[in-house]
Amino acid sequence: AGYVQGDDAGLKTPVVLHKDLDWKNLNSDNLEWVEADDQRYIDYQAKILEARKAISDGVNKGKKVPENWVR
Repeated sequence: AGYVQGDDAGLKTPVVLHKDLDWKNLNSDNLEWVEADDQRYIDYQAKILEARKAISDGVNKGKKVPENWVR
């Protein structure tokens, strides 16, 4: 957390935003403290979920998901 730009002290729900929306880019210039309800952070989370779903769909392509399995 010491490498994240800015200060999280004044935030109610601090989270780390990857400014370029690339969660693999851990360069300190790319990280910033923001509120969890910041639209940039919401967009970042949506992109991550989309990427995870694409990976999951690719790995599980053609495999039947058990009916009792909850997504």
